[in-house]
Amino acid sequence: MRAHFEGLGYGETKKRVADMVIASLEPVQRRYREVSSEPGYIDRVLREGAERVTPIANSTIELVKERMGLYTFSS
Repeated sequence: MRAHFEGLGYGETKKRVADMVIASLEPVQRRYREVSSEPGYIDRVLREGAERVTPIANSTIELVKERMGLYTFSS
């Protein structure tokens, strides 16, 4: 990294670093635009994720309650 910028002035170094940062953020920005342009996408992903993990979470909670001695009694 040092060799890449060695001998450059502050202004040129700043410009090259800015270009590198912009280039590295471009895929993230592109994906953000894709996601935000599709109405309901985020809500759908969150709902599907919740549906998938709810049984796992409930099972874990029941296991923790059992091991802590916190039994729930249902009629």
